[in-house]
Amino acid sequence: MRRLSILLIILLASCARPSSVDLEPFIGGKEGVQASFADLREHVFDGGNDPFDVVIRIDNGGEAAISRDNIVVRLDGINPLAFGKTEDQLTRRPTDDVLANEQRADGVIKSPAQFLEFQGLNHLTTITGSKLQYPLRAHVCYTYATQAVSKFCVRRNILNPQEGPCNVDEPKPVHNSGAPIHVVNVKETARGADKVGISFDIKHVGSGKPYAKGSGCPDLEKQRNRVFVRIDTAMKGLECTGLSRAGDFVEGTVQLFDGVKTVTCTQAVPKGDFEQPFDVSVNYDYETFAQTTLVVKHAGDRTGQVTLQAE
Repeated sequence: MRRLSILLIILLASCARPSSVDLEPFIGGKEGVQASFADLREHVFDGGNDPFDVVIRIDNGGEAAISRDNIVVRLDGINPLAFGKTEDQLTRRPTDDVLANEQRADGVIKSPAQFLEFQGLNHLTTITGSKLQYPLRAHVCYTYATQAVSKFCVRRNILNPQEGPCNVDEPKPVHNSGAPIHVVNVKETARGADKVGISFDIKHVGSGKPYAKGSGCPDLEKQRNRVFVRIDTAMKGLECTGLSRAGDFVEGTVQLFDGVKTVTCTQAVPKGDFEQPFDVSVNYDYETFAQTTLVVKHAGDRTGQVTLQAE
């Protein structure tokens, strides 16, 4: 009986202490859209008598939805005219919007895959020799977004705080939605009697390439590695280096160098002892691709095949 009483006391004491565990508000992850070749057809030959289709599967691995108008898939690596097509015919958009993966109380709702068909490709001429290889690449450009949530500490006496619910001068936890751009390394420092400093890094964590939002992923230096960031602390008096005030937010375009950009802000704070959540959203265009080798064989050898070999 005595042992049971001791256990109950320990249990009640542990329940009375505030939990230091941060609940994860997002599914998380480092992926956005992923492309792959699906239903790869064999037994296609040269000479213009054996048309074939190429099907691209699009999977959304993250937590941002994409309008069908904001994603485009283009087949590269082959001359469209050699396969009986124009350049426009080798460019497609999905028929439906690409849905986001959603985390709900009863589990995760997965985004359904989309399939884009490029129909009736046909190698029109006769090749020299028994076979010819082409690199076949599905190039994907889409508009995406990252949502991040963190907190900073407000104290009545910032410069000489006593024991309290939170500490100013320390790194802060941050949670990111599933996306190839993350907000990391959130820090808070004391800046004065009524101001705190907040800094964080915007970091490229994916395997593709980020571009300025709405740019369409052009291979231009002025558009590469640029993202649009918006910060909302739900407080007045936020100022961030290189960004501008827009209503209740501070926002602007920043450039990543070696995949990282540090954003530094100053926030005026009221008197009080509490933690204040703040949101960061990052918007951008993003480029990724899937590639395979297209091997065309001479139609004179009907035992040969055209095969798509994933690299």
